[in-house]
Amino acid sequence: AERANIPLPSRSPEERQLDEERRIVEEILTEAARFFHGCLTPELEAALGIVDGSDTQTPAPTISQKWGLTRQTLDDFQVGFAPVGSELLGHLSKLHSKEELLKTGLFVPVGDDLKPFFAGRLVFPYWRYGRAVYMAGRKTTLTPMGEWEEAKYKKLPVWNERHPYVSRTLRNDWFFNESAAAQTDWLLIGEGITDCLAATQAGFPCLTPATTRFRREDFPKLEILTRKVQRIYLCNDSEEHQAGLQGALETAEFLDGLGKEVRLVILPRLAETEKVDLAEFLGQHPMEEFRQLLEQAPTFLDYKIQQIPAEIDKVKLPSALQSVLKKLAAKDPATATAFLKWRIGPRFNLTAREVASYERTMGLLRKEEKKPVEVQTPAQPPGKQEKVMTPEE
Repeated sequence: AERANIPLPSRSPEERQLDEERRIVEEILTEAARFFHGCLTPELEAALGIVDGSDTQTPAPTISQKWGLTRQTLDDFQVGFAPVGSELLGHLSKLHSKEELLKTGLFVPVGDDLKPFFAGRLVFPYWRYGRAVYMAGRKTTLTPMGEWEEAKYKKLPVWNERHPYVSRTLRNDWFFNESAAAQTDWLLIGEGITDCLAATQAGFPCLTPATTRFRREDFPKLEILTRKVQRIYLCNDSEEHQAGLQGALETAEFLDGLGKEVRLVILPRLAETEKVDLAEFLGQHPMEEFRQLLEQAPTFLDYKIQQIPAEIDKVKLPSALQSVLKKLAAKDPATATAFLKWRIGPRFNLTAREVASYERTMGLLRKEEKKPVEVQTPAQPPGKQEKVMTPEE
């Protein structure tokens, strides 16, 4: 910027202090990620069991057996293992103060001592421009027993009343492998970190919120990340209670509203199987089978109309189609008309006159969206209103 004679925005002393604090926090997290990765030796990798739930009787599968992850993938993402003892503290305290270490969330103050936040867990760093910015830890057979270790996953704590020692610059609004969206026109979004790793290993550009759904406050960031992406596949866990599917539908509705081609990938699940996730599916099925699922995946609106019985009473159909028609009304008229004629019409055996009636309904919905908004202004006497015109007018 200096060579190009471009002025940089001025930073207040408080902002510069936070910038420096963020730099130190990320420096420590990056060094910790390298340390953890060094602890995950090939020997430990082959012996370490991955625990699901509270079942301690069934032999736990290894990393390779459960997720099919190769050593190359573990190296590429610097997946590591957090020892139970004070090894990490001893390593990091050579260069950093106690206060700096606490700011990372990697340690918990217990009296005058620091205890590791991750103990006996697989550690997955979140990377951004070559620096670790966040971490999550997965329970294993070496995770200590105790109330604080019951969760399958633990994520670094962020600043709040319970953790006032953590830096305000440490955030949990990162997506795992979010850089995958940068250089592609299509994207796969999975549910879990290991789903994302397995998909990336198989050659699919993939990111994940590392949970069943994106938070509403994450949507603006998701919009920015997927700005150049045209087609997005959502593939959450296939399970009895359908939490993953509901999360995918919420995300699909948002992305569809941005004009993206959004498709829902439903993993096949046997009736006696409680849950199937993407990593397990990729590890147990030929790659071509998953590619076929991608090709056959319905769009968001196709999925919505598939949930309406084809034989529904036509008197009830307008109400059942209301949300779909509203979505179509927001699209360009040609696309909306084609979907109505070639998707909705054939599914519900509509006559040409009925299709035309629904098209008129979409037109009314489109006009309703563009109607001027009338607001009450405090400066006017009661009862009078000022008409505020929309940009289209």
